Amino acid sequence: MKLYKNKNWLYEQYIIKKLSSPKIARICNTGKTTILTWLKKFNIPTRTIKEATSGVANWRWKGGRKKDKSGYVMIWKPEHPYRDYTKYVPEHRLIVEKRLDRYLLPGEEIHHKNGIKDDNRDENLQLFDSKSEHRRFENNAKLKTSDR
Repeated sequence: MKLYKNKNWLYEQYIIKKLSSPKIARICNTGKTTILTWLKKFNIPTRTIKEATSGVANWRWKGGRKKDKSGYVMIWKPEHPYRDYTKYVPEHRLIVEKRLDRYLLPGEEIHHKNGIKDDNRDENLQLFDSKSEHRRFENNAKLKTSDR
């Protein structure tokens, strides 16, 4: 008997393991339309195109880690309450949240002490309650270095 004709096996591959129909087809040495036909026969709900090609399933997936235009490291966290519209959160915020054991509020800001935006070691990150507090700190630091 062909593997894809076994409802439990097909359900496990497609729903539990989240394999795509083309991947299952390659395992079974058949076409993806055959797999889709059997999914339909077994009343196994198929994924939409968006579901099938987003996140890990996307051919351009790089592990959920990328740099934004400003040079900050972003981590894919679709469940995070303060994620951006692409479901990414700045890594430096996640590191400070882990230290504090709570989510940072949207107004709280993180300062990279050495000025390197992708150096997210915990000891390099300083929390500020607001943007204005962060700016005051940076302006005072600039004044001190210009006085030398």
